[in-house]
Amino acid sequence: MSGRLKDRTALVTGATSNIGAAIAIAFGAEGAHVAVSGRNAARGQEVVDAIRRTGGRADFVRADLDGSAARSRALADEATRVLGGRIDILVNNAGIYPPTTTQATDEPTFDQVYGVNVKAPRTS
Repeated sequence: MSGRLKDRTALVTGATSNIGAAIAIAFGAEGAHVAVSGRNAARGQEVVDAIRRTGGRADFVRADLDGSAARSRALADEATRVLGGRIDILVNNAGIYPPTTTQATDEPTFDQVYGVNVKAPRTS
């Protein structure tokens, strides 16, 4: 890779699998110090290890975003700490979806989906 992100820091939410993991690994390969965030510490550590194997810098920050300002702020504070005082790049990739149609989704589930997918990035 080109090192385009050398000396940059990045927080990637929902980075323990799929698209989020791929983004975190790509940022690490480009030289960024990456805060890999998600709910599952074991999967998060796998992503951190993948970044470190290629010579990148990464740390896992556990977070379970729910749309509340308190959880978003706690994640931002911890990520800022592990990244040395700043977050240059933020990827709000965390998201959930119920295994049903919108019409069949009950109100508490809809509120949870809205909180994670819409409010959490806004309150970060």
